[in-house]
Amino acid sequence: MNFEFSDDQLVMKEEVRKLFEKEDSVKRNRNILEGDENFDKDLWNKVVEMGLTAITIPEEHGGIGLGFLELCVVAEEMGRAIAPIPYSSSVYLATTAIINSSNDDVKKEYLPKLAAGEMIGTFAHSEELGTPTSDNAKTTFQNGKLSGEKIAVPDGDIANLFVVSAKSGDKVGLFLVDADSKGVEVSKAECFDGSRSYANISFKNADAKIIEENSNQILDFTREIKNLPEKDKIKIVEALWSIIYSNEDADMYETNLMRRLAGLLYIDSKTMGDIKHRIKEESKE
Repeated sequence: MNFEFSDDQLVMKEEVRKLFEKEDSVKRNRNILEGDENFDKDLWNKVVEMGLTAITIPEEHGGIGLGFLELCVVAEEMGRAIAPIPYSSSVYLATTAIINSSNDDVKKEYLPKLAAGEMIGTFAHSEELGTPTSDNAKTTFQNGKLSGEKIAVPDGDIANLFVVSAKSGDKVGLFLVDADSKGVEVSKAECFDGSRSYANISFKNADAKIIEENSNQILDFTREIKNLPEKDKIKIVEALWSIIYSNEDADMYETNLMRRLAGLLYIDSKTMGDIKHRIKEESKE
């Protein structure tokens, strides 16, 4: 089985890389880190002009109609360039949620605006420290109104459209709230990485539209991961470490990846360290 990108995808990858190299994205990131702006508006506009915000959006909604593999190509270059723009929040999260919605009216209204970069979206999910689940979700939706508090919303002070997880009766759904709606308050959250913007958001009887009324699986997927047999978790870690150590820049990602995997898969740090050491040695052979 061939896991390589196709020729067309490699051409796309090269064009995206050229864009970020030409615009000196790394220097722009430093400017955001040391300045007062929360993202690079000029670079964002160039990304929009290139059509990168429209990649996975269907053509009937103003998009290009490509797949998630093409989005992965862009994501790889976006990360390589540490581009200081709200791409992950708006494209990976908000746009994907709306694409997967069964609400055609929401798709018709918002996807063309997201494709054209007229709106920037994000996903407001976490409410407290720890893993959010359907058991501890406190934000509620009732009679077209949404109320609750969300913390550490990525690019929350940049976005003008929020995809919000909330309880509706005994179910958990996804809802859309415009940032300028009455009852929405946004406060910037301080974080370690000054090149990325986060915010805490308060919703008080804010007008909301339904994306999907029953999305319990979105909040419960981490529970499914936690309940995987230990041997399956280890196989996942082994596969990921093998991929990382096939990359010449592997050492750059070791510490952060190890912490994230340990948290996501509920594996203790000693086991993670043992697996990492074994895979690293095998990669040298």
